[in-house]
Parts: sequence; C-alpha cells; structure tokens
Amino acid sequence: MTDAYIRLRGAPNFRDFGGYHTRDGRYVPQRKLFRSDVLAGLTPEDFGQVAGLGIRLVCDLRGALEREREPTPWPAGQSPEVLHMDVNADLRSGESCILDMLRESTTQAAAEAAMLQTYREIAHALQPHLAALFKRLAEGDGAPLIIHCTAGKDRTGVLAAVIQMALGAPREHVLADYLLTARYRDPARLELTIADLLLVLLGREPSRAVVSALAAVRESYLETALEVIELENGSLEGYLAAGGVDAATLREVRERLLAG
Repeated sequence: MTDAYIRLRGAPNFRDFGGYHTRDGRYVPQRKLFRSDVLAGLTPEDFGQVAGLGIRLVCDLRGALEREREPTPWPAGQSPEVLHMDVNADLRSGESCILDMLRESTTQAAAEAAMLQTYREIAHALQPHLAALFKRLAEGDGAPLIIHCTAGKDRTGVLAAVIQMALGAPREHVLADYLLTARYRDPARLELTIADLLLVLLGREPSRAVVSALAAVRESYLETALEVIELENGSLEGYLAAGGVDAATLREVRERLLAG
C-alpha cells in the first residue's frame, strides 16, 4: 500500500486512494482516485494543486442541506463535472435515523451502536448511485476522480472501499487504507463540528465520550458496512449488480483503471 497524501490547507483529509496491487497482480496507478473531506475551505493555492491533478469528476456524497451550507467555490474555468450522490445516512446530513438512537440515549455505547448503524445505512444508501458513477468510469471520463463528503470519513470511506474492492484490492488493504483517515483528519475540528451539531440537533451538549465515538475511525465500522454488502448480496459483485453495475461495465472499469 502506498501512502500518497497531498497537503491541502483547506481539506486536511484529501489524499490519493490508488497506488496498490490487486489480487490478479495488476496495479491501480496513483493520481486517478482521490478522497477528501469538504472542499469548501480550499485556498487559492489548494485549488492550484487540485487543478494540476486534472480532475474530471467529483462525486459529492453530501445531502442538499450540507451542500447549501458549504458550497465548493470552484474558480472560474476550473469547475469539473459534479455528480451529486445524496447519501443522507450520516449525522452531518441532519437526516439520518441514527439521530433517533442518540435522542434515546447519549451514552458512549449508544454512540458506538449509532455508528455501526450508520455504516449499515451507508451501504444501503450508496447502492442506487453506483450505476451512474461506474458508467462514467467505464466510459473513461470519470477519472481522475474525487469522492468526498463533509468529514471524508464515513460515506467517503465506504465508497472508497467499494471502488477498491471492485478493482480487486485485497480486503486487508481496504481496511488499512480506511484507517489512514485517523492520521490525516483534523480530529479537533471534527470533534468540535460534531459537538456543535449535536447541540443543535439534540438540544443538549454531548459528552466527550460520545463525540469521540462519532468522530472515531474504527475497523469495526467499515467491517459492518462490508458485512452488510456481502451478507445481503452474496458478494461485492452481487451488490454492484443490484445497484445496476453489470459484469461488462465492471470489466470495462477495471480495464480503464488498472495497469500491468
């Protein structure tokens, strides 16, 4: 696994999630697949770096309210195509049913259970959007690609894992790459954002333990999403097929993105 972090002042969780060998011995080149937290705070220097990546498509996983609160101020002439994939199974969207779980109990155990439920919901919520994304990748005009949500951790983490597994990445790589988020996110900013959001949504200040559980990057969280994908669909290929990504499209995506 290659750690290809790109330092952007306004998006500390921006990084390359390619650069690995697949199970069949091929290779995902770097500078094709990128993941990030919200892009609204990018500086002019940041946008200059992003322009150098030649981005063709941005998959924005945020809901409409999130996009309204923090639009991405693309410079004139630099805006790539944006594919809105509203995945509202996340606390930050303000629409997830896990809020009901947190209203009933704001203990650390409840927060951890809410995060596991969040990842189950993300796996379900992503599925209807996959056909549009994989169609673009198969046609050759969907990469270089940025996928992002608000924190770049949960929704982005699951979609990155789906893409990596679709390309043939070993499961241990997928999990290790997900855990890199713990290194690059800004934990203080993320925890402050979550605490402020919970105060607004729940009407009371959450405990530090609750905020930490919601901000955490844990292997068990992503494993929960992967288990849902596999148990309900038989395999990742079954999950993709149920989302409208047929075998021919998947083969073409691999041909487009893999080398060697």
